[in-house]
This record gives sequence, C-alpha cells and structure tokens, in this order.
Amino acid sequence: YEILIGLVGSEMCIRDSDESEITRFSVSGGAVAPQASGKVNGYVNDQFSMSEYNGFFRIAVTENVWEESTVFAEEDSSIATNALVTQKNSLYVLDMDMKVVGSISDFGINEQIKSVNFSGDTAYAVTFRQTDPLYAIDLSNPYSPVMLDELKISGYSSYMQKWGDGLLLGFGAEADEDTGMETGIKVTMFDNSNPDELAALDSVSLISGGEFEYIYSEAVYERKALFIDEERNLIGFPVDKYNYDENGQSLYSYQFYSFENDSFTYKAVSYTHLRAHE
Repeated sequence: YEILIGLVGSEMCIRDSDESEITRFSVSGGAVAPQASGKVNGYVNDQFSMSEYNGFFRIAVTENVWEESTVFAEEDSSIATNALVTQKNSLYVLDMDMKVVGSISDFGINEQIKSVNFSGDTAYAVTFRQTDPLYAIDLSNPYSPVMLDELKISGYSSYMQKWGDGLLLGFGAEADEDTGMETGIKVTMFDNSNPDELAALDSVSLISGGEFEYIYSEAVYERKALFIDEERNLIGFPVDKYNYDENGQSLYSYQFYSFENDSFTYKAVSYTHLRAHE
C-alpha cells in the first residue's frame, strides 16, 4: 500500500522563490518507507490543492518570486533586501517517481490560489487579488494540461465542492472589484457542465452595511464550519455581524439555504445570539 504526502511548508531556495517538497511513502506490515521524492516551485494553499489520480499526482501552487535589491542607509553603507516582484500560479503533474511530467503555469499573475477542486480529469482553481477568476484545466492528458476557460466574478471562493452533475458550489468572501477589499460573505453555484464555458448560475452575497458594520464568517477560512448536504438540499454557514458604533451589538447566527431551479433560496436560521459590546 502506498500513500502520497505533500509537504505543505515552503522554504526559500537558491533561485529566490518558494519551493515545496513531495514524498511518496510505502506502508507495508506496519513499516513506512520513503519511495520517491520531488520538488515543485511554489507553496500549497491547503490539502485540496493536491490529488492522486490514475497513477499521477497533481498539485496546484502559488509561487512568490523575489528579487534582491539594495537600500542605501548612509552614503558609505548599504543593506541588501528581498523584494516581492511577482506572484504566479502553476499546476504540476508528477509521475510515481515524483518527476514532473506535465504542467501549466503563469495563470492568475499577481494573484494567489484561494481554492482548488479536482474532479477526475478536470481541475478547477480560484485565484484572487481584486476579482475571482475561476479556471478550468483539462488534465485528461497528464503530460500536456490545457486551460479550458476562465470566469471572473467579484470576491473569491475559499472552498469548492461538487453539487450534483454539472454544478460546483463555491463559498468564500465577497469583495470590491476595484480595490479587492473584502466586504462580506458570498456563496456561488457554478455551472461546469461544459468546462469550456463556465458560468455562475446564482450567488448570495451578505454585504457589510455602513461605516460601522462588518459581516464575517468563520467558514471562509475553516471549511469544517460549513454544512453541505446535497441529499437534503441544504447549505449552511455561520454569519457574524459586528456593529462598531457607540451603541453597537454583535449578532451571531447560522443560516441555511437551498438550491433549486438554478437559484438559492433562504431557508432558516438555526440560532441567533445577540451580544452588546462592553
């Protein structure tokens, strides 16, 4: 029995970018032994950015590229520093010897990967800086990945999950299209029945209102806070609404939605908790 382990921690390498190591282990009779190791440039966002499929390992990464510069503190001295030049994203395909056999690079320049969903021969990746490009990548030929389509919407999905045939559920943050500043919570149902023509069927955005109000959800950064049950057609997530005016109160709730007839429907709130600021 063999397992694949991606070492998510990145380190600075000699070419002044990020690097991640990947090791394949065998597990037999209680003995664990390394079988092969490899490296790719870039760091991994989370466990969903990696997938083993049909004898190949796929990994999506964001790479920070740095350039050494010199800052002169005084006329007779200088300080060498590293400055971030650009960010770029790549998806690598490795064989069982942990050698790169195929890749697609340089998508989402100066953005970073927020979520990835592998579905058989297709990968879906979301990058973000000001808007949310959803990329569909064809991996049917692991030696030659192909970009199929790119869909841009506001905000970003920090988690994606299949929802029935031809549908992909995305949950994350809403954001201002001009500044990229997060403004609330966003749930989106994507139509990926044709990966060459991605579409957003419907979305729900809970937006912060006014100067002193801020809406946040733990589920943007912790997927275990999400409730997703396709069989019962329920999607739930926590909503924290903070008010910072002089009479401010914070409202905590857990809201549920369903998806039918190509649109979201608000169902219920399981609980609410109102707390005044001290």
